[in-house]
Amino acid sequence: KIEAAASARGLNTRRMTSGAGQDAQMMARICPTAMIFVPSIKGISHNPREYTPDEGCVAGANVFLDVVIEMAGVQKRRLNDDILLTGAEYFAELVK
Repeated sequence: KIEAAASARGLNTRRMTSGAGQDAQMMARICPTAMIFVPSIKGISHNPREYTPDEGCVAGANVFLDVVIEMAGVQKRRLNDDILLTGAEYFAELVK
């Protein structure tokens, strides 16, 4: 689902293994898990010099939102008589 959501937004994906002992590692014992990574400048992570531009953070958050909306079964919603929005677009309008 994550790869499909990222691809739908025109983002590149790559399957990776995390060795950092994330919560997903523990949860994987009882249910399917996945994580969304966004690229950091120079590939630095888990370090005070780690930096990811806002655009990368927003892209990752939007992928997460798209997956949650899909898993929640939210389809298209009507904003008004003329505008029909996808789940993500609808929620974005609600928080403006």
